[in-house]
Amino acid sequence: MLFRGGAEKEIRKKFLEQDLIEAVIGLPPNLFYGAGIPACILVMRPNLTGEFPNPNKPKERRGRVLFINADTEFQAGRAQNYLRPEHVEKIVSTFDGFEDVTGYARRVSFEEISGPANDWNLNIDKYILQEAELDGATVPILYEGRTADGLVKDAPGLDQLFEDMFRDYTPEEMAVIKAKYATEGDVLEAPLLIEQKARDMMRHYAGVVLPEGFKAQVVATSRQAAMTYLEKLEQARCELVAELAAVPAATLALPDNEVEKLDAGLRFQVRTHPQLLKLRALEIAAVFSGDHNDPESWREWTDKDKQEDRITRFKRKLAPDKTDKTDPLSILIVNNMLLTGFDAPVEQCCTLTGRSSLMTCCRLLPG
Repeated sequence: MLFRGGAEKEIRKKFLEQDLIEAVIGLPPNLFYGAGIPACILVMRPNLTGEFPNPNKPKERRGRVLFINADTEFQAGRAQNYLRPEHVEKIVSTFDGFEDVTGYARRVSFEEISGPANDWNLNIDKYILQEAELDGATVPILYEGRTADGLVKDAPGLDQLFEDMFRDYTPEEMAVIKAKYATEGDVLEAPLLIEQKARDMMRHYAGVVLPEGFKAQVVATSRQAAMTYLEKLEQARCELVAELAAVPAATLALPDNEVEKLDAGLRFQVRTHPQLLKLRALEIAAVFSGDHNDPESWREWTDKDKQEDRITRFKRKLAPDKTDKTDPLSILIVNNMLLTGFDAPVEQCCTLTGRSSLMTCCRLLPG
């Protein structure tokens, strides 16, 4: 509804031409049972005259839309997330004040939304991130889409089988069944899928980020997913170390023009081999909020003192040796912590493992 073309774009255009939309509020993911994706609220004010600007809006709000990015303001729960009173208060007070809040809210004119650069797009990040970058609150963010095989064979066939088995149920009943047994969270927490993603992440990190001396974060869709990523990333690290260690010396000695003739896999091994020492020492840790019902094995990663120690270590310069100024802790896996306002000069890469729109603010060292 916020950014698609076709009929949805025409609906947005009509709403905006009549100045009906007062605010677009982005909410966190997994607030509602069976719906893991982030929700959105459109605050609209009627306009019986059809004139622009809308005379029913307060004068200072006419011809403007307030965008509020509240998708990281939540308390994580085991089954779903929650809005605490302070989160609700922040949203309401921002809406009532109708003022810009760097990195959180921005008033946007009709002319900017309808102009060729945005073309009636109401995507919240498009306006909030632009403002934060212009103000210097965040660095420009480069998004790189990466996919992994979900290991679901014949997915269309499974969809058809589902329709056949439950053909006597109403659409509402089928939606409940799907929500219970095939939620987005179930897919994103699947160990085999995470294993595939972790392998791709580790190779991308070793080949692109690590050579520049930077560290990285992985934003998991849940605490359970964070624990699985911890296991699978360590597994992927060990696999990559063994792979690089097995490259023959003669292959490593090839000149650049000969390396370019190798197949992609072997070429990656040769190019990444100089990072072997760092990869052997590389450490991975998880940092997420705890709950009194958590498994005992999670305590290592939810203990406050240990979290503070790991955050301090993560901010040090990347090196195989652990000193007061350097540390091999290179990858932090998070769920609902360290997502905004986290000042990490050594961090270059942030991997989002689900469709949730997360505004992760990090400062990078120049160069």
